[in-house]
Amino acid sequence: MGTNKDKYRDLDIEKYIPDAIDRLEEYADTLDALCESVKIYNPKVKKIGAFSSASVASGQLRSLASEPDKLGFRIAELTTSTNSVNQFLANLIDSLNKNQLGIDRIYLYQEGAKLPKNAGFFASAGASVKRFATSFASQAYSTSNTDEAHLQVWVNRSRQYLEIMQKMIDEDFTAKTGIEVDLSLMPDQNKLILANASGDAPDIATGINYAVPFELGIRNAVKDLTEFDDFVEIADRFEEGLLVPATIDDGIYALPETMNFWVLYVRTDIFDKLVLEAPDTLQDVKNLLPSLQMRGMNFYYPTAGMLALRNFHGTTPLILQNGGSLYTQYAGDSNLTSEESVAGFKELTELFTIYNLPKDIPNFYQHFRNGSMPIGIADYAVYNMLLNAAPEIANSWEIRMVPGEMDENGNVLRYTSGGAESTVMFNSTPEREAQAWEFMKWWSSAEVQAQFGQTLQITYGSSFLWNTANKEAFSMLPWKTKDKETILAQAEWINESPRLPGSYMVEREISNAYNSVVVDGKNLRRTLDNAVKRINRETERKLEEFGYNDQNGNVITPYEVPTLERVQEILGKTDGKGGEDE
Repeated sequence: MGTNKDKYRDLDIEKYIPDAIDRLEEYADTLDALCESVKIYNPKVKKIGAFSSASVASGQLRSLASEPDKLGFRIAELTTSTNSVNQFLANLIDSLNKNQLGIDRIYLYQEGAKLPKNAGFFASAGASVKRFATSFASQAYSTSNTDEAHLQVWVNRSRQYLEIMQKMIDEDFTAKTGIEVDLSLMPDQNKLILANASGDAPDIATGINYAVPFELGIRNAVKDLTEFDDFVEIADRFEEGLLVPATIDDGIYALPETMNFWVLYVRTDIFDKLVLEAPDTLQDVKNLLPSLQMRGMNFYYPTAGMLALRNFHGTTPLILQNGGSLYTQYAGDSNLTSEESVAGFKELTELFTIYNLPKDIPNFYQHFRNGSMPIGIADYAVYNMLLNAAPEIANSWEIRMVPGEMDENGNVLRYTSGGAESTVMFNSTPEREAQAWEFMKWWSSAEVQAQFGQTLQITYGSSFLWNTANKEAFSMLPWKTKDKETILAQAEWINESPRLPGSYMVEREISNAYNSVVVDGKNLRRTLDNAVKRINRETERKLEEFGYNDQNGNVITPYEVPTLERVQEILGKTDGKGGEDE
């Protein structure tokens, strides 16, 4: 049955489930009665459009009831596919929960009074022309509609976020500091380098991808924040692993704004029914797989969801958990062929080649929702969708820390990525940089981040979850307490991959190596050897471009690779968990 059905076997469903037809027909009758009951709100129509999902589900149930012996082969139509009865009913519940009454205006009038008429043709046409003409004028939050005397902040987010930010700035930040701030919708974060070259860069850019600060910092476009006396105090608001991608030499060029946490998702209803335990280590995952796979289920590893480029988020965690790394101490010498890195990459590929994890799963959320993959590692986006778009499995799933590798001391290493969006300050005059730093300190503070996250959800709904990188602020957000504790505990293991000249080639070559081994069946060590040659060649070319090597490949200034330990050293911390330097 299910995914293991035998198409050559004849089934007599009624022998095992005598009331199968009656139950399916009863479910269909219940849905039809529901659709009829809501017609009292609009008797003029034959069908209520909002309940069309219930009508389709009813028809599908009757179709299944007409051929009960084929039910085993059509199980997807009942529960698992995107067009299943289960899916139609889930969509109905979701739409009803989110359906709200909209009221344009309320009239209070005495009996006999005349109500205002709707706008006529000419009034409507005039309003349309006026709106069209206005669209050519300066728009709110446009870079062309700002005062140069004010602090200029570009935000790489939608208008809803800017409206709340501007209100908080005007009522709190400007009121306390006297610093005027103009927010602007960012046209394109990838054009910040061009904006800086043309002299049109803002004072601050926020909401940009965590990898962008390196590209700006290596070109001396943004400020090294360690030059501010209180930087160490401000940096303590975040997990140190989030600062690694923004580290260049002895400087740190960005503050994290949000984090993309990775956790283990478990369907507790299915695991309880099968009497299974959620895994704590990767070996536990391997031990669990036979029990899942014999039932047509499987475990989801995030690399399977990265169909074009298997990025660092999906390829590096097992390398780090096995004690490996992408580089040696200095750029230009890849460390992918070290025994530890090879062991981690082998562990990753064997999950798919030996343990038969699915290789390409573009939508884990849907598989988790219908139960075909009741467990897997995924990020913040899946958490948000499950919380807000899967009401039928509410209270039937939970999150746990990511299963990791156990070291020789019995400790489980759970390293994951976690980079999301960051905030940077562009180089300017000392006066404007001082003002910009005041804003960055205010915006990244626990009180402001918590207030922003709370206001966002109150204003726009529960789907607008704010995944702030500020540890204290995250604990104050209106999320489930148990989930917050799990996410913050997992966040302590964030160890983001460093960014340096040519790192895009490292990400690409690891992705290509993964595809070669898993998809094409190529030899792992030979594949990594060839990848390292291409990586080192491209890295040396980029080091020459930025003046670290000369044209003959000789080192002028060694480029030290940023690491978690290096960040801790910059912050005055020496041990692996943030202990203070004595």
